Amino acid sequence: MTDSDGNGVPDVVESPTGIAARDTDGDSVPDSIDLDSDNDGIPDVVETGHADVDGNGRIDPADWEDTNGNGMNDNVLVPKDTDGDSLPDYRDLDSDNDGIPDIKENTNFSDDFAPYGVIDGFSDSNTNGWADSAEVAYSSGNIPPFDADGDGVPNYMDLDSDSDGLPDVLEAGGIDNDSDGRADGFVDSGNGLHDTFDTTPLPVPDTDSDGVADFLDLDSDNDALPDLFEGGLDEINGDWRYDDVTDRNSNGWADSLEGVPFDLTDTDGDGVPDHVDLDSITMPSLISSRTVCSLTMTFWILKTLVSCKLVWTWIVMVSMIVLILPSVNLELRSMCEVLQVTAPILSRLVPFRIWLAFDLI
Repeated sequence: MTDSDGNGVPDVVESPTGIAARDTDGDSVPDSIDLDSDNDGIPDVVETGHADVDGNGRIDPADWEDTNGNGMNDNVLVPKDTDGDSLPDYRDLDSDNDGIPDIKENTNFSDDFAPYGVIDGFSDSNTNGWADSAEVAYSSGNIPPFDADGDGVPNYMDLDSDSDGLPDVLEAGGIDNDSDGRADGFVDSGNGLHDTFDTTPLPVPDTDSDGVADFLDLDSDNDALPDLFEGGLDEINGDWRYDDVTDRNSNGWADSLEGVPFDLTDTDGDGVPDHVDLDSITMPSLISSRTVCSLTMTFWILKTLVSCKLVWTWIVMVSMIVLILPSVNLELRSMCEVLQVTAPILSRLVPFRIWLAFDLI
């Protein structure tokens, strides 16, 4: 067996015997000599599971061994198929089938125009099948590891890239009724990306316009409340990520959340999930650095109903640990009232940040 392009995939696998030279991305470079067979910007050698420290798109010398002199690396890996769709990752535009193309999850390159999932403005001056822009970026070391949560699973293979407990497919604007972390109703004509998304991609929003897409952002609306809390999940260690990190199948999403029915919390019922809704709860805020054990806050509440009920909750941040204290129901009867409440006793005399959150019920 030979491996003409040195990407770790034998030629016979990239272009099976009896089949015309396969050219997955249609760039006129056969897969057997194409360093990026699907033109997603990620070199095949990386998508097959090998290291490419020098960024040349080929197996590193430290990972190369050819004891029988046949020109083929003895350390052959079975090409990964992360989502189990029978299309190996190096030919799959959405390797984890979360609806977000690999190019958005693991590169800095754009795919703003159809066909989606591949590098815009493809140019390949040395005809090695790898876009010049990607090749220059990789070879110059300007490619970060693209593992947002540091769990060892690259974003393009990770169903929860920021480990906030909210699956990427939902944060990208997709549907996941079966709670498997993958886009529902998958149909594919052969490029690994759900056919619907070939022409109508998921929005993949950046709600707070901070340059970090929501599926990578621990506070998508920049309201100082972590997404996992606004999504209805618990967190106690203060890193704003889901605490249970058990992931036996190495798909990047906590095992305890997989398969569990999950809906993004929408407290005010306006169709905008709390984690991207700035007014999901009204939160007048006060910053204090005093070492106090209680604090009284006064709020004017103007309502349009003659009578209404509110539920209010104290949210306390102590040393970056968010504490959600028990909710209390309150009924207001006049058009405008003053609500004066006292914060519960704090057990630790340290600087804190505190909010009063309240909603109609």
